[in-house]
Amino acid sequence: MQRRLLIISKEPEFDTRGDVVPGQCEPFTSGWTLTMILPDRTREDLMVGTYTDLRKIQESCLGLDDPETVRKRVKDMRVLLVASITETVVAPAGRTPGDTTETREMPAITLKQTPGGLLNIEPSGSVIVATVLQPERADDESYLKSELSALLECRPKALLMDLGRVSNLSAACFKELAGVRDRLREAGASFALCNLTQSMRQRVLTMKSKESLSVFEDQASALAALKD
Repeated sequence: MQRRLLIISKEPEFDTRGDVVPGQCEPFTSGWTLTMILPDRTREDLMVGTYTDLRKIQESCLGLDDPETVRKRVKDMRVLLVASITETVVAPAGRTPGDTTETREMPAITLKQTPGGLLNIEPSGSVIVATVLQPERADDESYLKSELSALLECRPKALLMDLGRVSNLSAACFKELAGVRDRLREAGASFALCNLTQSMRQRVLTMKSKESLSVFEDQASALAALKD
């Protein structure tokens, strides 16, 4: 019986001079891709993240042959990696001697970056600030959608996206951002953008009214509005 193959790979990254960025192949770095190769040689990218996390998923799928079962396992483990982080803390006084630690669930927002490394995540009070780290990849619609989905799994009460490093976004990518706004709104949360170029601000203004987005000049003004 022919089996599917799961591989982990990463495209090399280059700096502005065209030199390979050092340290990019360390297992804790982001940008690695878990790819499933089917018997007919069709390739399907299942997830982007750190090598360490993808290796855990790859090992978990060793006994699975059915591609749909593999997809479900990857999806389930991705949710666990994003949202079910635990920490070990010193237990309060009064516990049984020798029982000095306890494990408890951390708050939902535990990521420092989205799995593919597109966005840096930093809390600012009740607002989560997501800053684009890889501007050259921000206009990749499917990649952006995947990263935004992971960000939504953090269940923010208010989300601010800083696009200061991004020179341009397509209309399709702005629609993805509008979709995030709508999903957050359904959950009673807020969404805004800041530090857009003039051309991107103009694109927002030309969007249909139902897709229009809240835009601020900088983080300070956006945070002041979102925290009110």
